Amino acid sequence: MKTALLNSRGFALVLVLSLLAILVLLTYTIAAVTKVSGEISTAALYQTQARQNALVAMRYALGELQKYAGGDNRVTGMAGVVGVAGGDKLRQLTGIWGNPVGPRWLVSGAANGGIPSINGNRVIMVGSNTVGSTAGSEDQETVEAGLIEVNRLPYMIGNMAYWVGDEGVKVSTVLPDADTQTSALNGQLLRPDMRRIIQKPSFDPSATELAGVLLLAQLPFTQTAKGATISSAFHLATLCNRALASTIPTGVISAQGYIKGAFNINTTSVLVWRGLLEYPDRNNPAYGLSSTSSLRNAEKITARIATRGVPFTSVADFLASGIVQDAFASTPNKITSMTAQEFITDVSPILAVRSDTFRIRAYGDAMNPADADDVNVTPDSVAYCETIVQRTNEDDSGGNGKKFVITYFRWLGPDDI
Repeated sequence: MKTALLNSRGFALVLVLSLLAILVLLTYTIAAVTKVSGEISTAALYQTQARQNALVAMRYALGELQKYAGGDNRVTGMAGVVGVAGGDKLRQLTGIWGNPVGPRWLVSGAANGGIPSINGNRVIMVGSNTVGSTAGSEDQETVEAGLIEVNRLPYMIGNMAYWVGDEGVKVSTVLPDADTQTSALNGQLLRPDMRRIIQKPSFDPSATELAGVLLLAQLPFTQTAKGATISSAFHLATLCNRALASTIPTGVISAQGYIKGAFNINTTSVLVWRGLLEYPDRNNPAYGLSSTSSLRNAEKITARIATRGVPFTSVADFLASGIVQDAFASTPNKITSMTAQEFITDVSPILAVRSDTFRIRAYGDAMNPADADDVNVTPDSVAYCETIVQRTNEDDSGGNGKKFVITYFRWLGPDDI
């Protein structure tokens, strides 16, 4: 009887211990799940905060663009026109000139002097994943922006930054025949040669399949641009720069209300100028230039533009500068069949000294307020976004010239920067 009782008690003890073990395991599991769930919720919260900061930066950049570039009397251009050399991280900053602005650099942290500079800590806005493996060379410059602290007093909870890029100083790649401007002298369609830029000699900018392309990175997936090199063309090519009639009075307005394929002369990109000199393509250029001659002329023109230290305020100002005629007359293979006046007249339907199409990249991050004083801490989450904005014929409600509207938006991942 005693033995049976002892066996019964031993069994009960084992059962109780087993139940306790299961209870401990269950408690641990619940705690682990709760911890993971909390971490996921916290990560989601930080990601939301980072995106909100990026959106605030994007909206702020759009407000700056509207304020300083909305008026018809504004001039825009890349920082190369004030002498910033090729390869410099500041060269691709966008400047706005015009009373009372002169200049205003559209990047966070900018010090608005004649030559741009950026104050404080910086973040990369355009990196090697955007411009290609030779980032840092001319026309493949990386771009940085200054960080702006986002505070929830008394703590710093994140940062934001923005950069506005000028799409008008690039070559337009998608131009249907019906929307393309025509030479005032020879009747040819005014398409600067972008084939050299994207390294695709057979590319057809009028191909109907291009109608569905929304951004430059999609070009290589079309049949006509299959195999094209896009990564190195970020600062050189755009889908289509659109200008208002007030920007180019000599242009013909398309059915959508814009002059498509506009070219802003306030750039020091040799390949962009070379494309204009080689139109409609390098194998049959309107000016009969050899490859060597078009390159030398483009180099001469851009070097003189950079030396001036200020942008052109009108196409007439550009003509009067003598830069074109000097380039035509002093390169090894001279252009003897055309004067500077004839050249300007020929391409006048696309020439401008300002742009109406811009690209905004914005950055936001978020962090634990407890880490705010640690200068070595990395953000808990970061976010980038990109948008294309277009100046329209609609008046801005705030009285800042013509209204800018967002025509395209996307979130960017680290591999896109």
